[in-house]
Amino acid sequence: MGRATLVRAFPLWDPARPWGQVFPCWTPFLRGRRVPRGLPLARALLGAATLAPYGVVGIGYLALGTGGAVAMGRGDFPSEGDALLVARIGITAFAVYGVALVVAARSYWLRTRPAA
Repeated sequence: MGRATLVRAFPLWDPARPWGQVFPCWTPFLRGRRVPRGLPLARALLGAATLAPYGVVGIGYLALGTGGAVAMGRGDFPSEGDALLVARIGITAFAVYGVALVVAARSYWLRTRPAA
C-alpha cells in the first residue's frame, strides 16, 4: 500500500485510533501531547462533505441509468452494462466511505467533548 493511500485513509482512522487524541511517539516535538480536537474532526468532515454527497447522488444517477431513464455512455467498455457495473462499484465505494467518515466524526465528537 502506497503512502498516498495511507494518507487518504487517515481521516477515517484518526477519530477511531489513539493517535487521534494523543500524538504518537514518532512525531518529533509533538509526541505525547493532545491532538487539537478540531484537527481530526475537520479532516473527517471535509472528506464526508465531499464523498458522501457525490456517492449518494451518483447512486441515484446510476439507478436512473439502470432503469433507462438517462443514457449511460459506455466509454472504453465493451458494453453499457459493463460501464454500469464498474460505475456501481466505484460510486458505492464513495458513498460507503463518505458515510463511514460521518459516523467516525460523530463518534469522535461525542467521545472528546468537554466534560460537563
